[in-house]
Formats: sequence, C-alpha cells, structure tokens
Amino acid sequence: MSNAAADTGLSRTDEFGLRHVIARVQAGDAVLIDAMVERIADLIADRHHDTTRDELRSMALGWLARPAEVLELLLAAQGDSEKVSRATAFPADLLDTLRRADPERFRPRVDLHVHLSDLALSGFAAPVARVEGVGPLLAESQLFTGCRVRVTPVIDLNDGVAVDCYEHPTALTHRVRLGFPGDYFPYPAAVPGLAGAADLDHPTPYDPDGPPGQTGVHNSGPLGRRHHRWKTHAGYTSRQCGRSRYVWRTPHGRYYLVDHTGTHRVDAQEGALIFDAPPGVDLCVADLIYDAA
Repeated sequence: MSNAAADTGLSRTDEFGLRHVIARVQAGDAVLIDAMVERIADLIADRHHDTTRDELRSMALGWLARPAEVLELLLAAQGDSEKVSRATAFPADLLDTLRRADPERFRPRVDLHVHLSDLALSGFAAPVARVEGVGPLLAESQLFTGCRVRVTPVIDLNDGVAVDCYEHPTALTHRVRLGFPGDYFPYPAAVPGLAGAADLDHPTPYDPDGPPGQTGVHNSGPLGRRHHRWKTHAGYTSRQCGRSRYVWRTPHGRYYLVDHTGTHRVDAQEGALIFDAPPGVDLCVADLIYDAA
C-alpha cells in the first residue's frame, strides 16, 4: 500500500456533535466496507423509522466501531438468505464458533477523559462536558454505546504535584496533559491532545544543582519537537505563570500569553512584569493590555 493510500483523519466536531471520517483504502476493501454498511443499514432500518437512507448509512458506519453488536446483528439475520452478501456471509464452521464466543471479548476498549465543572454536576449550570479529542457535548450524550465502562477516580487538577527528578513520571504527565492538552507554544499549528507527540518541557529550565521539586504541574508544559528546538537554540524563552498559563518572550522582545483561551500578544511592559517576577510569584494582571499589533 502506498503512503497516499494510507491517508486517514477525523474532522473537527461540529455543533451537532458529529464528525467526518476520512480514509483512503484499497479499492477492494472500499467495496466490502460499502457492502457492510449497506447490510447493517438494511438490518437496523426497522429500528429507525422516518430516517433517510443516508442517515441509516451513517448510523451503520458507527456500528462498525462496535464489533460485538455487529456480530450479534449479523448472526441473528443469517436465516435471511436473500440479503446475505459476500461481505456479510459466514462459513458454517465460523458461525458455530461465533455463536459459542463471548461477545464481551469483542467490545472496544476506550479511554475517555471528560471534564465537568462542579456547577454542572450540581445543576447550577448547563450540563455541558468537554471530551478530550471530541469537544463540548451535552453530558447525557451517548458516548459509551456498546462499551464496557470503568469509572476511574476523578483527578483534581488543582492539586500541586512535584517530584525531585528531571523526567516526568506517568502520573504527573497525565495531570499536565489533562490541564493543557495542546502545545503551549504561541499559535500552535495543531493540538496534539493526550495521545499527541508533544514532549513535556520545563518552562523554567531544570537545574541539576537547583532546589527540589523543580518538575511538577507548576513548571511543565507540552511542547512539540520543533518548538522545543526553537526554545533551546533560537532564543525563545518561556515561564509558567500559573496553572496551565504561560508567557513567552521572543528573540525580538515580544511577549505572548498562552492559556486555555488561546494565544494573546501582550504589551511589552505587562509581559516583562509577568515574565521577570520573582521565582514563585505568578502575576495575573487585572487590566492586562493585549497588543493588537
């Protein structure tokens, strides 16, 4: 398979919680995928009245992500020989094996990170959750259809965690990426997310002879390889000035503030005030001046 034929991707989530799935596959596989989608659409049509064919095919494509349910659906329909195609027919010996198999073994395993405010949980705000890699969704959205769910303890990102070593332990890495899932360089071209290729950087460089606790949520940020090289060799410097809040100084003396709202060009005076504050002092200027130039 050529590289051109291996292109895949996902679009951004739209306002309806939907995404486009983009893939270039072998011509024969494309035909079989289309046939499988058509077959599943036929089988679920009775469950979704007043639904267009395109909507049924869209639902059917989603079923392919849940192999246990697809198997159950197809096995239940094996007696309908008129609609069995090469894409969905099973040999007799395989049918016997599948009927004895535990469907739970085929269910997908998903790590889903959901951010909810205490106000949303208590009912004082709209029940909107931010799902890593997806975007904002209503909390009652069907995210776990067909999956085995294991709820892990809530991670309070306000807890200060620090270690006395240069490397970031797994637990600390997880906290940092949850707090700031993208590249903390100004105006990053892409947001790698939790599974991205960005390394964890010390905004204030690690000093082997310095004080303990230099590696922690107070001095860590995801940084792509190219941006890391610019910071190391091209004169860009940074400082963490709060939880998931960073200020950058360029080689030309310009300042940029990067936080959960994006990247902002900061007035030179205000930027220098934040950047050059004494160690341990994180300034948050109330009337921060954003330079539009």
